[in-house]
Amino acid sequence: MKEVLKYPDGQRFDQKSPALNGHANKGMDLEQMIITSLNEGYQNDQCWIVKYPTPVTVVKTMTRHGVVHITDGFFTTPSCCDFIGVCAGKAIALEAKSTIKKRFAYSLIQPHQLSHLKDMIAHQGKSYVVIEMKAYGEIFLVDGGYIIQSIESNHKSMSIDELRIHGKTIQTDNPYHPLKLSETLYNEVKNDAHRNQ
Repeated sequence: MKEVLKYPDGQRFDQKSPALNGHANKGMDLEQMIITSLNEGYQNDQCWIVKYPTPVTVVKTMTRHGVVHITDGFFTTPSCCDFIGVCAGKAIALEAKSTIKKRFAYSLIQPHQLSHLKDMIAHQGKSYVVIEMKAYGEIFLVDGGYIIQSIESNHKSMSIDELRIHGKTIQTDNPYHPLKLSETLYNEVKNDAHRNQ
């Protein structure tokens, strides 16, 4: 078993499993579910993908109970994708988006995020967007290349039916393992490598 991943500042990469309360994943946001799944993927030698920190300039802090809290600051530059790493020997960029609407609006992907997804593909890596459709209770892994092609074809959004066709469903009913993201990514990258041989 591998040691738990840590960020450079020593913060643990894993998340505590949610308490069982009869409702799978209730109170666990998309980013927490992704981090939990990616940590499991790391433990199982499927991937090494970490949350990319958003650059913040700290203006003011406050210490409470020995813990420093940022009370004032600002974003210095737009961050790249939410998650960056390696899976099955391929560089990976992941963007995570969640919506309560019945269609996924491409406007949720900011221009700088789209640029990073394109750059990853241009450098022989893979990019994906994790899309949570709260109205339907479904979460998908969608190839970044498909999203880019749709946006460049002037499409404005994607329906749930399109997501079900072009994406992979990754949520589970298990509150301790809410997403099968690492496993799905690993299989996607491996299958893509076999198709390109």
